[in-house]
Amino acid sequence: MRTGLLVIVLVVLLVYPVLADTEMLLVPATNINGVMTSALSAGQLYMFSCSGTYSFGRDDPSVWADAEWCFTSGILAEYWPFPKDPYGTSDEVNDVLDLCVNDRAVAWLGTTNGLSWTPHTYSPTHEYRFFYAGTGDPVKLHIADSRPFTPLDETDTNAGHLAVSITPVPEPSSIVALGALLTPLLAFRRRRA
Repeated sequence: MRTGLLVIVLVVLLVYPVLADTEMLLVPATNINGVMTSALSAGQLYMFSCSGTYSFGRDDPSVWADAEWCFTSGILAEYWPFPKDPYGTSDEVNDVLDLCVNDRAVAWLGTTNGLSWTPHTYSPTHEYRFFYAGTGDPVKLHIADSRPFTPLDETDTNAGHLAVSITPVPEPSSIVALGALLTPLLAFRRRRA
């Protein structure tokens, strides 16, 4: 019983600092400038988790996009490698309608089963991940849409946002330390049984 409690305390002590450092942001679909994170520690690996959808081009929920894919005219499409965007122009820098990191398109990892994450994979839950090594500077997140809001044409507006959480990834040494602490405890528990 004491061993189990000790294991829980050790796991909480190692995991809590990571969870406490999680930053949550909403990236609006109506602003080409996007949002900035806080400064991310140089050399620290971070996991960006994005979820949700937004409507684009018109206030129509049947036309939507997430971090990597979009749906329009009854077709699910990933605008990679830039066949053409829904406005009829090509874009060789950004995947049109994707969530960009520091003004660049990234290969968001999607999942079909919640267990394996691979690049350019449609995620039916609209959840995606991206790993980023901090540089000591803030990171800009924005949706790559050249027409997020046109005041003269009310039918040509985006609506909604994407939710992003930024979590530091524990160093491998922390995981090794946890394993080193748990192994003797588990061995001790087996000997007593």
